[in-house]
Amino acid sequence: MMRLLRRSKRFIQRGRRGWADGDTWDFTSYLTPILADMLAHLREHGGSYACLHDLSTATVEEVMSHECSPELWHNLLLRMEYGLRYFLWTADYSDLAILTADKETRHEIAMKWHEVEERGYKAAETSLALLGKYWAWLWD
Repeated sequence: MMRLLRRSKRFIQRGRRGWADGDTWDFTSYLTPILADMLAHLREHGGSYACLHDLSTATVEEVMSHECSPELWHNLLLRMEYGLRYFLWTADYSDLAILTADKETRHEIAMKWHEVEERGYKAAETSLALLGKYWAWLWD
């Protein structure tokens, strides 16, 4: 019964404000998949794309260049999405590998996966930097 009440409370909170109190316990695991899914949706269904020049100072040639193409925007969205997904995969997989291993190999697996997790963190940092740079363009 208590579980149903907690789930109902979270459902109502998400409906009212878009997030629930419990979601703040781990921003990463709550927001990262949402951002990745939204980037994928925008990439697959979006009709607009970012022009990567400052339009107030760009020449006509710059605006007409490849840097204002749907293909480039598609690739940037893909980089943002995949960086976030790689981060999630490394975090989830390393936890699973450590939990399912026998006691003798846990430390060895943890050390090996530390390097993989670091790559995941770097991928997420790159994705978030791109998100910040093109934040105003994330619309359709």
